[in-house]
Amino acid sequence: MPDPQGLLFHAGVGEGDDFFTVSVWEDREAYDAFASRFKEALGAEGYEGGAPKILPVHHTIDHGVPA
Repeated sequence: MPDPQGLLFHAGVGEGDDFFTVSVWEDREAYDAFASRFKEALGAEGYEGGAPKILPVHHTIDHGVPA
């Protein structure tokens, strides 16, 4: 599946009950356009996502490391 429009960074972190994701989007509209598909994909893998915590990003460092 190609990266969703507006997604700048995504990571799945931890395991089991400690698993969570961190995603950085260009803007809230890009996130909102993809959120339901993401929740559906998590559910298909057996994860119950809670309410997202949406916070502003103030600074990033990009060392050009490929994903």
